[in-house]
Amino acid sequence: SIGDYILTGGEPAAVVLIDSVVRMLPGVLSSEESAMEESIYSGLLEYPQYTHPREYEGMEVPEVLLSGHHRNIYLWRFEKALEITKERRPDLFEAFLERAGELAKELLRTLEPVDLINTEIIPALNRVGEGFEKGRIYLPQLLMSAEAATSAFDEVKAVMAARPLQKDAKKKCAVIVATVQGDIHDIGKNIAKLLLESYGFTVRDLGKDVPPETILEEVLRLKAPVAGLSALMTTTVPAMQQTIDLLKKMAPWCRVVTGGAVLTKDFADSIGSDCYAKDAMDTVRYAQTVDGEPA
Repeated sequence: SIGDYILTGGEPAAVVLIDSVVRMLPGVLSSEESAMEESIYSGLLEYPQYTHPREYEGMEVPEVLLSGHHRNIYLWRFEKALEITKERRPDLFEAFLERAGELAKELLRTLEPVDLINTEIIPALNRVGEGFEKGRIYLPQLLMSAEAATSAFDEVKAVMAARPLQKDAKKKCAVIVATVQGDIHDIGKNIAKLLLESYGFTVRDLGKDVPPETILEEVLRLKAPVAGLSALMTTTVPAMQQTIDLLKKMAPWCRVVTGGAVLTKDFADSIGSDCYAKDAMDTVRYAQTVDGEPA
């Protein structure tokens, strides 16, 4: 099934290949990239919470490297290795993505899209995230599992896009969605976005690994009454709380809905979340209750 495919990282050969590319990465990076990484690493040695400028020697610094954390350099190396591996072995990745899509298509013949998400994709991703947190799964497999899930989700989107909007899907309020800073997982957030749009909400998707300040900026710009925050890893929950605290202070009209494998209702309540969403439909239901409230 697609769930098993996600759990194994989809393609063991690709996982091994990414790992080998990481090992030889210093010799693959351009001199400018190496200098940028060294500059950031030096800053972190001096200041543990070092934040790097958005540009280095005229080169834009990747978003993941802007926030001060050694883990982010490690993450960037693997993302760079994944990019290089795709360029060098497109055949491997094309076959891998095709297989993930085929497995999803097969299940979509008998399952509703939301059921496929809730019974196959999300449980598999949750298990992968838990394995990563406990050190049983490593970053190459984590990245490949995310790629497999994304390919499967593309099939879900295709099916849902071919269907008419929900009957009550008149134009509704703006909703900001984002995966919090330090977290690279965006499948849950993407599912919530898809369902919100199908119910008529105007969704501004900020992507993954999003700093609190960026989320606040968009909430203020759009005067958005709802912000949806996602986190899969326990290490990124503090960033979720920082974002909530900032929104409560600077945009008190904005209701915050939170979700992700590491959250429970009690914990979501403890960090100031207005609503804990156990799944994407909970996000839709909460947004519907907020829609129409005066900002």
